[in-house]
Amino acid sequence: MSASPHPTPRGRAAWLGLSLFLFACGSAPTPEAQTAASDAPSAPAAQPANTAGGTDHVSDDGFELKISTSEVSAGSEGTALVELSSKAPYKCNADYPYRFKVSASEGLELASLDIKRDQATVEHDRVVLKIPFKAQQPGAHTLSGQFQFSICTSDRCRIEKRELSLQIDAK
Repeated sequence: MSASPHPTPRGRAAWLGLSLFLFACGSAPTPEAQTAASDAPSAPAAQPANTAGGTDHVSDDGFELKISTSEVSAGSEGTALVELSSKAPYKCNADYPYRFKVSASEGLELASLDIKRDQATVEHDRVVLKIPFKAQQPGAHTLSGQFQFSICTSDRCRIEKRELSLQIDAK
């Protein structure tokens, strides 16, 4: 028995899913791009900064990522900023639902543990996500979580997740 020249429903679903993903990235792949993408090595591991509070900076061949805040007083409101800067040839994916999922917020009061795209400013080569918080008392506090983001070139998109942690010293 020979194989049917017509794709199966499962095969059509796989192609449809791939097509939708590529459409979201803004381009269709060439056969060369598909081969290059399947042969490409995975992204390098995150490089943690040498800070007492954990990883507050990640550098990669396609992006720079950091979390920071200005000085804050106990009982007052502050804002942590997650900043993503793409490196050429990558750009920030304008259609991606950027988010930061808080995993630890010792000593901090947050309105939400799931900070979504509506708290972000998305530009061609930069995304800034704002995380409002209130330090409950003076001293060292930790804000940690996972940032989900995407960067794209003209022929492929990378969907990434990185753990970030910030030491906040409330006065």
